[in-house]
Amino acid sequence: MLATSGTFQALILKGQPMQSDLENGMLMFNEIMVSVYLYILLVLTDFFAEVNPHRENSGWALVLALLVTFAVNLIKFLIVLGMRLR
Repeated sequence: MLATSGTFQALILKGQPMQSDLENGMLMFNEIMVSVYLYILLVLTDFFAEVNPHRENSGWALVLALLVTFAVNLIKFLIVLGMRLR
């Protein structure tokens, strides 16, 4: 999944699939946050040991990554909505 996300990021940078720079930036931001989420999930696997001392902090990092992603997308939505309503 990380390889797919990395490939998609490269394609976004190279192809600029959206018409506006804002949309391309948001697409890239969301894809970077997918990668961050996947990297944090790697810490939660049993690879680090049966007893993972970082498990609770990793869980909070996942929550934080989701909240940041949600907040940035909500702010972008509200800005675009305000621009269209004006």
